[in-house]
Amino acid sequence: MSSVEALESPLERLAAIASKAGVPQIAENARTLAARVAEGRFYLACLGQFKRGKSSLLDALLGEMILPIGVVPVTALPTVVRYGHERSARVLIGEEWREISIDDLPSYVSEEENPANEKRVLAVEVFVPGELLATGMCLVDTPGLGSVFEASTATTYEFVPHIDAALVVLGADPPISGEELSLVTSISREVDNVLFVLNKADKVSATDVAIAKRFACRILGDRLGRPVEIYEISAKEALEGNRETREWQAFAAALDHMVSVSGRRLVWLAQQRGATRLTNWLLSTIEQERRALTEPLAETQSRINALTEYIGESEQSIRDLGLLFLGEQQRLTQSLEARRKKFMAETLPQSRERLVGRLRASPLNGMSMRTFAMQAALDIAREEVHPWLSAEQEIVNDDYAALIDRFTTLANQFLGRLAADGAPFLSHVAESIPEGGNLSSRSTFQFHSLLHVGRPASPLRHAADILLAAFGQSRLILRDAEEFLVHLLDVNTSRVQRDLENRLAIARQDLEAAVRRALVTARDVASQTLERVRETTDAGQPAVEARLAEFADLETELKQLAHDMSSGAVAA
Repeated sequence: MSSVEALESPLERLAAIASKAGVPQIAENARTLAARVAEGRFYLACLGQFKRGKSSLLDALLGEMILPIGVVPVTALPTVVRYGHERSARVLIGEEWREISIDDLPSYVSEEENPANEKRVLAVEVFVPGELLATGMCLVDTPGLGSVFEASTATTYEFVPHIDAALVVLGADPPISGEELSLVTSISREVDNVLFVLNKADKVSATDVAIAKRFACRILGDRLGRPVEIYEISAKEALEGNRETREWQAFAAALDHMVSVSGRRLVWLAQQRGATRLTNWLLSTIEQERRALTEPLAETQSRINALTEYIGESEQSIRDLGLLFLGEQQRLTQSLEARRKKFMAETLPQSRERLVGRLRASPLNGMSMRTFAMQAALDIAREEVHPWLSAEQEIVNDDYAALIDRFTTLANQFLGRLAADGAPFLSHVAESIPEGGNLSSRSTFQFHSLLHVGRPASPLRHAADILLAAFGQSRLILRDAEEFLVHLLDVNTSRVQRDLENRLAIARQDLEAAVRRALVTARDVASQTLERVRETTDAGQPAVEARLAEFADLETELKQLAHDMSSGAVAA
């Protein structure tokens, strides 16, 4: 590696390679990200369902009304708010940045004034002075999910690869939607720093807020495999200057902690993710153009036309694959339920015997006897359930490995048909689809002790236990302990089953997402290839041969860049 390369960031090197390849869009994306990394800027994207108050929340963080808000869904394009010495705004249309007034933002970012982005705005940036933004944090206002404008949801998903950290805005009605949960799942696979707030807490009762928070924490915790904290806030109150109510201060402290502790790492990770994503995009572009140069131009035109049409129709094929997977998933679920019932039938008799043996050996009586009996039932249930969980996880992993192999075969057959009829290079893209392996998500199972069931704190029960012991009727305590044991085993084996079923569902979503990513990559790569192929073939066979030789050199450079990144031999 030369001394010049040693001083260049991987993104700058990638931009140079993309320029040689004649792919200016990748080169420009790499240079833009390189500039952001060099300035220490990272993107904190504000996400959530439409009308959650995302724009208002960002205004509250900025301390003034900057972003447009309204009764109907307003934000239709991601808007980046970054540090600037003076308040200003600009929009990117084509290759030209145009300065605009902040007051004119709705004309460019709202669905009402720029329907379906008819003005062809590629990017929007707002510059604001302020301590929060001076740290390098850039706030990103994104279109809300689930509005009547389907393009807005698609735009938000397209921005996901650029996100370095996320601020997810939830509400009380509903606490969290299916689309929000899906988006959070996608983002959490890419970034670790995700903050959750429940906004508009001033609009509902404290009881409703508490119920909504508990529900969202449980759903998110189950999906992400870790505890989730949600801050109860009101952006409206904060904008009015009241930042002492609810949990605004705790939320602000968490945001400050993210900046101070994780800011530099977020920038570094942005570089790594961006370089990897753009490198794969460029490799796919080179592969398609190489293949196109070795076949008749008319055939290339026909294939790319077919590819465009197939990608438009691919959603139904993906749904068909998903239904096949869902059917297999349900079969695994039924097998798991059958094994759970068998486990219960085989375990209960011996568990009861163990419980009776422990109680007969105990010298305790009265309430002490009940406490001992319930703890013994708890210990026995835990001793039985945890080994069963380990065994079931092995079985489900084996079943899942076989299932994913079948699904991958079907997915690759689908992509193979596209490759045969529309785009040969999809055989390269299909490599991004995972093959085999274990369940990707972690287990969230926690043994439920149900002590509130096994140890009722009733004075009447305490007196009754003393009398039972006095008359030698401790068998009634044993009966209660046996019932508690059965309940423990039933509840916790059911929880194991739900845990494994949830992880299978996540795995299915991951696979479907992988197929979609392959198709999106195909669309992006194909859209710019034909024109370059025409220009090269028009220049004659020597130009074609020179271009093919150049591709070999470019791929060598890309492989060296990937090696340097993985070994840490690049400037951060």
